[in-house]
Amino acid sequence: MVADLCSRECEVLCLVPLTNREIAVLLDISMSTVKNHLNHVYRKLGVDGYKGKRASALFRALALGLVEMDEVDASFGWDAERLAQLRDAVRREGA
Repeated sequence: MVADLCSRECEVLCLVPLTNREIAVLLDISMSTVKNHLNHVYRKLGVDGYKGKRASALFRALALGLVEMDEVDASFGWDAERLAQLRDAVRREGA
């Protein structure tokens, strides 16, 4: 049986096309917190293996109705200025 995802896990899951660092900067959390959320998501959704795990988790959550496609679309509906700000923040974080 699949457990419900908490709101933060859903939020992180909707951002999986981004890197862990980008998710951390965007949500103002640590990279280890991002990894913890993703590991909880993988466990709750029964997603195993390494290759394609992020996409598999997202597709499974969509199929189960745990997240909606518009939530995922909204995560990537940023304009070029917002994406540039995110990239700059990630660069500064890594510096």
